[in-house]
Amino acid sequence: MLADYTAEGGDELSLQSGEMLIHMNRDPSGWTQVKRLDGAESGWVPSSYLREVCEYTPSSAPFGEGMKSIAKMFKGYSI
Repeated sequence: MLADYTAEGGDELSLQSGEMLIHMNRDPSGWTQVKRLDGAESGWVPSSYLREVCEYTPSSAPFGEGMKSIAKMFKGYSI
């Protein structure tokens, strides 16, 4: 199991092990921008702390039609 991550910079996000996140962007330098499922916070975390657990598509997104078009671009991650 991967350890918790504590942010060290203003654009990073502190995370707890097992937390579910939405993938926003991946940088070749080894960092991934994520957003909490509730949308309250976003930030960068080391990609090595993330494990892909699902990929939402318009047909599998568990919410209304309006959100399905947004969800198809994001992948779910857990640390």
